[in-house]
Amino acid sequence: MASFSCSDNIRKAEKKLREIDRLKNKTDRTSEEDEKIERETFYRRIIDPTYKTEDEKEHERVTLEKLQKERENLKLRQFERHQKKQKKKIEREEREEKKKQEEKKKQKESKKQEEKKKQEESKKQEDSKKQKEREYYRETMESIPVSNIIMDSLEKEYIMTLQQYHNNNDKTFRKMSMKYHPDRNRDRVNWAEERQKQLLNLRHKYDVCFHA
Repeated sequence: MASFSCSDNIRKAEKKLREIDRLKNKTDRTSEEDEKIERETFYRRIIDPTYKTEDEKEHERVTLEKLQKERENLKLRQFERHQKKQKKKIEREEREEKKKQEEKKKQKESKKQEEKKKQEESKKQEDSKKQKEREYYRETMESIPVSNIIMDSLEKEYIMTLQQYHNNNDKTFRKMSMKYHPDRNRDRVNWAEERQKQLLNLRHKYDVCFHA
């Protein structure tokens, strides 16, 4: 029964549409005929529920374009926000990294300054110690006669020559080294070589006192 009713309605709608097509071709229509033409969309939708007028199609197209444009704008805004966030993140990371590098540099410089200060203090202490040793040996050498110092004959001679050259250790060593050089003592070369070793030790010993 329902199927028959639907088919009947379709036949009636087709009949009405044929009538409307005839009316469209008339140039002189009554208001009643114009009202029948205006119901064309109603009858066409009975035959095809998906039917749309040109105005509806245009409106749908415009709406779809607008919706598509809004979606694209939304994606663009989301992308721009993402880009800004990424840029801020990168800038923040760069600032943090720069800050870390500066802190490391400061720590390194501070450590370097501390080490330099320690080295300077150590050098001062060492210089002070050496200076005190020089002064002690000078005072000792000046206050004690050579004859009262217990030492071998070569050291006594070295000190006598040292005093002769006004505590010039280098000149004293050269003078003594020439005297006891193996070339001048060919008859006892081994003895002369041993004297050279002893002179080197004496030079080092008194260099602490008399070499600035």
